[in-house]
Amino acid sequence: YTLYARASWLFEKERTKDAVEELEVAYALWPKPLPTMHRPTLIATALKNYTHVLNGPPWERVHKVETAHYIVLTDISKERAKFFADHLEWIHSYYRRTFTVRSGRKARALFFSTREGYNQYAELTANARVEWTAGVYYPDYDQLLVFEGKDSQYEDDEYILQVVYHEGFHQFISRVVKD
Repeated sequence: YTLYARASWLFEKERTKDAVEELEVAYALWPKPLPTMHRPTLIATALKNYTHVLNGPPWERVHKVETAHYIVLTDISKERAKFFADHLEWIHSYYRRTFTVRSGRKARALFFSTREGYNQYAELTANARVEWTAGVYYPDYDQLLVFEGKDSQYEDDEYILQVVYHEGFHQFISRVVKD
């Protein structure tokens, strides 16, 4: 479990590839006389999750907008990526009026065009389909995930922005608490 702890630390330092390699070693070093099913679930699960975070969503086309505090990725369009990036920066400046946070790495926000893509990525990275949500923040990976697709009741920008601001606050405050 020491290697697992080191992998978690590496991931926190944005060394995801190194974290995955560390978990592969931990998994490989687990005592061989035990059947595979007895290998530590924690390590196997973390390895799977970190690998999917490292690879990102399996989108055919990725639109990326980078701002002072965020990296926004989506499979929707460059215009929507910019729209969300602008709103994340605005709400970030609003939160900073109340809370002090040191500059650090940029936060990641992923916006999905389909509910199934959103649910699958959540399941691959956090072992849970989040079918009852339009957005979620995973502090272990510092990723904000939002389903923005036009194939559901979450079609209007006002509702989606409420989700972005709410989940974005979790992402912001986790940085304040860590500091």
